[in-house]
Parts: sequence; C-alpha cells; structure tokens
Amino acid sequence: RMAAGLRAEWIVAYVETPAELRRAEAEREVAVQTLRLAEQLGAETVTLSAANAADELLDFARSRNISKIVIGKPERRAGGM
Repeated sequence: RMAAGLRAEWIVAYVETPAELRRAEAEREVAVQTLRLAEQLGAETVTLSAANAADELLDFARSRNISKIVIGKPERRAGGM
C-alpha cells in the first residue's frame, strides 16, 4: 500500500548473513515463502549475502538509487513462535 500511495516500485530485499545460514531449514523456508508472497503482490525481490545486513542494504539502496527504506521483522507469537 505504501508503494502504491507513493506511486513507486517496491523491492523486497532479504539479507543472508552467516548467522542466518546457521538457522534451521524451516526458519529459512519462512523467508523464502515471504519473498514468494511479495513477488505475487508485485514486488521485485532480491536476496543478498553479507556479514553485515545494514551495510549491505545501504550499498544495495545506493546502487539502485532507492530513496526510502522500510525495515521490518517477523512478529513473535505467544509461546516463542
């Protein structure tokens, strides 16, 4: 909705860090499913690899002349899920 309101394209970036690569396969699959959903909703998706997610996102944003960055994380449900 935000991208539509700004009349902008939207890109969903996922950064694989060394810590991320050590996570359980099921947890990594959630990220893959989220990227697929974003594509279905019209986003361009990219997967980046770096030791520092923030630096990698900034480098990517600069390389694509991106002017707005929205960052989120999954909700934690009751019971740790």
